Amino acid sequence: MLTFNAERHEYKLNGKLIPSVTTILTHAGLSPKAFVTPEGLERGTQAHREISGFLRGYVNQPVSPYASQALKFIKETGAKVLASELKIHCETYLYAGTIDLVTVINGETWVIDFKLNNVYQSTYAQLAAYQSAWYNKHFQNMKKMSRKRGALRLTEKRYQLIDAEGPLRKGHFSEDWSIFIRALDQYNEARGKNANNER
Repeated sequence: MLTFNAERHEYKLNGKLIPSVTTILTHAGLSPKAFVTPEGLERGTQAHREISGFLRGYVNQPVSPYASQALKFIKETGAKVLASELKIHCETYLYAGTIDLVTVINGETWVIDFKLNNVYQSTYAQLAAYQSAWYNKHFQNMKKMSRKRGALRLTEKRYQLIDAEGPLRKGHFSEDWSIFIRALDQYNEARGKNANNER
């Protein structure tokens, strides 16, 4: 059973602490978190909260322009939302995370991460980790459907869905997954060394 402590931003699987995808990427120096201001974090938190709240029916109208653009994207693409702010984990590699949006657009299932203003290369490794965990869990139901992953770039005035393997980026899942696995190996190695030093 996966549990999440929002205040500490900690995931536990059957009572055991496991790292988040963003923690793993940050440890490897791949996450842009160091360059994000407190104000930017607050804008992102508000936008995520309003998007999820609207989709779940307890926010009538978003205040954040970023949230408004995300909902405009859903409306204009005719996206069928399968999940929002979905907590997922991978039992094989022991990591967890939160998928911003799982949706079906034109018959294709998308795993989407919201990004305010900027999309970084680490986003695609993050999405590869999310996509792997999601589809491994739902493989029997999803194996006949096209699987996509993308970053939804949100500004105050527009949105842009960047396909992780589309013409704007020309990436590939295996490359992004390899980046994440290397980061995970580094994290686990460092954690193992720390555990040995504490003995």
